[in-house]
Amino acid sequence: MFPSVVDEKMEPVLNEATARGYGRMYAATPVKTGALRASLFGRVVNQTKIEIGATALHGVYVEYGTRPHEIRPVRAKFLRFEIGGKIIYTKLVRHPGTRAQPFVRPAAKLIRSLIPELMWREIKRFLEGMGWT
Repeated sequence: MFPSVVDEKMEPVLNEATARGYGRMYAATPVKTGALRASLFGRVVNQTKIEIGATALHGVYVEYGTRPHEIRPVRAKFLRFEIGGKIIYTKLVRHPGTRAQPFVRPAAKLIRSLIPELMWREIKRFLEGMGWT
C-alpha cells in the first residue's frame, strides 16, 4: 500500500515543482529573437528526475557567458558585418566576451527547494485525510 501512495502523492509534487521552475526559467530568459525562449523545456522524467533547460545551441553561452575571444573567418577571407548602417570587412574581431545571464540554474535551484516543501504539504494532506492530525 505505502509505495503506491507515495507514487500517487509524488506526481503532483513533481508536476508543480516543474511548472513553477519552468515559469521562473521562462521569466528569466533574455529575449532577442525569441529563439532561446521558444526552445525551453521542463518535464518530469520519473519519480527521481526532472529535466529543465533549453535546446537552442546558444543557450549555454547565455547561461554561462563567454570569455574574451578572437573571431576569424572560416569559409571566407573576411568577416562581414554591419555597424550603424556601415558594412565592415575584417580578418579579425577581438570579442570582449559576454556576461552570464543565468536562467536555467536559478530555476533548478527553485525546483530543488520546492520539492521538500511540496512533499510535506502532500504528507500533511494525506495524514489529515487518514484522520491522523
